[in-house]
Amino acid sequence: MNENRLKRLLREGKPAWGVWTQLGSASVAEALSQLDIDWILLDAEHGAAGADQMIPQLRAVAASAALGSSSPSSPPVTALVRVPTTEPIGIRRALDMGAGGVIVPLIKTAEEVAAAVAATRYPPSGTRGIGPFRASGYYTDHRDYYENSADQTVVVAQIETRESVENLEDILQVPGLDAVLIGPADLSSALGTYPDREAPEFVQAVARVAKLAAKAGVAAGYYCANGEEAALRRAEGFTMLSVSLDINLLTGGLHRALKLGRGE
Repeated sequence: MNENRLKRLLREGKPAWGVWTQLGSASVAEALSQLDIDWILLDAEHGAAGADQMIPQLRAVAASAALGSSSPSSPPVTALVRVPTTEPIGIRRALDMGAGGVIVPLIKTAEEVAAAVAATRYPPSGTRGIGPFRASGYYTDHRDYYENSADQTVVVAQIETRESVENLEDILQVPGLDAVLIGPADLSSALGTYPDREAPEFVQAVARVAKLAAKAGVAAGYYCANGEEAALRRAEGFTMLSVSLDINLLTGGLHRALKLGRGE
């Protein structure tokens, strides 16, 4: 199976730049994957796509390599799926469909993270059932996938609850966890500070994540709505960073075009 581009960058402690998608469009996913990004997130928690729309998006991201977005020496863009819940079934399905990894939302405890990691591993080291139909090239590459998928699958725990911040030291010790990623909207809401990102409690929580993740040797990520915010968080030590959301790129681009056209 192909080397996971995001996994390699996280292991090396290098910045990994990505984009978030919620429109559920295969064409949008394919177009975005042509650009110089390392990962793309297909959002099955809040986005429009259900399971029937996920495979077309995953195919589109994979096709971007053939269209020339990646150099021959560079692994293709990693397609992640944010699963709807912490339930293992969503994790298994995303991986069987061919996702390069999962982001698990609303994490609260280390036990939940351990269960999520286990859902990405085959027995005896995990709980994942054997049936990687598309992930293994429709079983044409089954043995290679079975033997190497654990080492090439990214597991990200989303830090967006008060409990996840409080339990962070234990969460970061879970074997197989590749990164923790702050969801700032939900985290600020959980802390009672939404939408104020300058509130002391929120700022302290963000700093705690960056500090403890660095100490544990686990990559820290942050959902950023724009490049300016991504640059700020990068300076704070975060390495897994989104630079925008497909809806914002579409509406924001149109808004700017209209203002320019109207001379505003």
